[in-house]
Amino acid sequence: MPPAEAAGAKIPCPSPHSLQLELDTLAAVLEPQEREDTWEKFERAIIRFAAVTRGGGYKHLDAYVRGVGNKGVGLKLVDCMLSDRGRLSGVATDLLQTFAPRLAGHFAPLVHLYLPPLIRLLARPNKVYLKRAEKCLLTIISHCPLPTIVIHLRGGLDDKSDSCRRASSTAIERSVELWDHARWHNKDLEVLELCVRKMATDRDAEVRKTAKRVWARFADDFPERVEE
Repeated sequence: MPPAEAAGAKIPCPSPHSLQLELDTLAAVLEPQEREDTWEKFERAIIRFAAVTRGGGYKHLDAYVRGVGNKGVGLKLVDCMLSDRGRLSGVATDLLQTFAPRLAGHFAPLVHLYLPPLIRLLARPNKVYLKRAEKCLLTIISHCPLPTIVIHLRGGLDDKSDSCRRASSTAIERSVELWDHARWHNKDLEVLELCVRKMATDRDAEVRKTAKRVWARFADDFPERVEE
């Protein structure tokens, strides 16, 4: 198989069969427990699959979404995201940042799997983990207008970590700025309102300032929901 070490490398994936072979190979590599003698193999396999994704693997939508979901390699990828080994966590998070924007709305079935660990990374004290997770989250917000994401961001507002609450509030602000009004249904707006109320009483001044901006935008966009 061709190497895929270079940043931005692409490996052509012309058919669902080709994708399935790549998924099977990835699953086999990730099957053992993470150990000193396995984690670099995990890293190389994930880097390769990111190249397969950039090479068009994601275009075989049904097979791709199924393959990186709960019943595929998804849970193993989440374990890698949450690894204490920075390099392994980094390539797994970068893979998410590679495929989520390409899937766009088709990322919906994967939100429940990948958003909770991403938000957990926002609470890590290590700034490398934090900055990487913030970048990944904002990329997802920018390309995947899925209000179910906000449910998980609401959980991030409850975290003890100031950095997690700040990043979650920033992501909520970005979603209100970028997503079309038609994306927001009544239940989604109810969750958004809960988020703003939570942010408005946060102990962190930055989160409270974000709440004011979100509420001002909310009032402009959905005036019928703002109480007189």
